Amino acid sequence: MSKINVVFITRWYVPEWKACTIRILYFVKSFLSVGANVYVLILRSPHELPCTRVDCEHVINVKLFHFPRKITAEYFSLLTNMPRLVNKLSKIIMDINAIIASVPPADTAFMGYYLSKFLNSKLIIDVRDLWEYTIADIYTWHFPKLQHILSKPYISSYLSIAERADLITTSSVGQKVFYELNYRVNRNKLRVIYNGSDSGLFSRYIRQRCESDTFIGIGLGEYEARYQMLSTILYIISKVLRKGINIKLRAIGKIGSLDFIHDSKVKDKVEIIKPLPYEMLPIVMKNASFGVIGRPNTLPWKLSVPVKLFDYIACGLPIFAFGPPKSELQFFIERFGLGMYVPSNDVDVLANKLVEFIKNLDNYDRKHILKVARFFDRRKWAKRFVKVVESLL
Repeated sequence: MSKINVVFITRWYVPEWKACTIRILYFVKSFLSVGANVYVLILRSPHELPCTRVDCEHVINVKLFHFPRKITAEYFSLLTNMPRLVNKLSKIIMDINAIIASVPPADTAFMGYYLSKFLNSKLIIDVRDLWEYTIADIYTWHFPKLQHILSKPYISSYLSIAERADLITTSSVGQKVFYELNYRVNRNKLRVIYNGSDSGLFSRYIRQRCESDTFIGIGLGEYEARYQMLSTILYIISKVLRKGINIKLRAIGKIGSLDFIHDSKVKDKVEIIKPLPYEMLPIVMKNASFGVIGRPNTLPWKLSVPVKLFDYIACGLPIFAFGPPKSELQFFIERFGLGMYVPSNDVDVLANKLVEFIKNLDNYDRKHILKVARFFDRRKWAKRFVKVVESLL
């Protein structure tokens, strides 16, 4: 096949080390490895710093204009500036084979659709999470009484574009089924590309067993966001401490205020580490005992498998997770034997289950966990993504 030209459209890229950024970065590297020309368009707000390139990709920072905050939100800015942006970008990037709309899929799909029509290119939508509902709520929060009405055109516009896309990749089976059944997307246009983790990067920091009397639970994520369930996790830890278990939480990522914790003993058991570049994660995870994941009972999170799961198992860590019953996360953990999933948000139930989990930590087969991690190696799945896109061209 002749050299291909692809465009990624995203809201985030390096040096912002978000889970979505890492997914895109590995896709970009895989395309570059097969000799493709790669352009990364980052939709930025005026107050945000420009993103930079990592390899040989071409990075284009697109600034969005803002209307007064009290009148409208970023979504309307994106729509009103779309013709101008598409016309400008089409002069910079030509002869494009594929346009890949990444995170958040709804926002980037709007621009991707118009750009693909203008350049006569294939449109691929990469779905990491079902963000369209969350983003719709964020964009209309200025109008709480009209929020439901205002979010409808946003979602319906995205669904219309999704139906016209040439390919949609999802990061879980549950998301794929949802798009097929709820969005009526042709199943032949749907593929699952898991997030995974770079098992080669993490392998040198694997901990074989728990040698210490202190059990360290590792937590990755933007814990200032409610869906990360930090308050619930901390309440669980406080109850476990009262049961005589020496446990500690090492939280890596953006953390909000911990002022709601009045127990000084619990505060002393929380170690906070600021967001780190991806290659630094295994260094601070190497002496952890297990990984912790909490999920709320909402549709976007019920159908997703969080990236942190793959990073945990890449270090050979068993997982303690909780959330709604019959979630994609529960299915994944139980299917592959990666730890314990508790279908509950009751703190007392979770505390008892965590004690049970800790007492049986050494019974989890870490070699098996690492074998699963190697199957979900991020580099392999990025290569699969490239092959899927190439087969479309």
